[in-house]
Amino acid sequence: MSSTASMGKTGDPKACVDTSFRVLGVSNLPIGGLSVLQVLTNGHSQATAFLVGLMVGDMLVADYQLDDQSETPLRGHL
Repeated sequence: MSSTASMGKTGDPKACVDTSFRVLGVSNLPIGGLSVLQVLTNGHSQATAFLVGLMVGDMLVADYQLDDQSETPLRGHL
């Protein structure tokens, strides 16, 4: 399923999540997954889901100033 929590700009009546994966109107509640995408790609959705997860993870590391010294298989290849 996709678009069950659609991403959009603040003020978009169809948006549930902002462009930083935060639920609009709720503090400290980010979500990630294919539900935030308005349109799925025509390829395999697993790669898209991995990329969304990586983006949310990077956002959380930056927001909470966590130590990001560990290497992950995808880091540096995007």
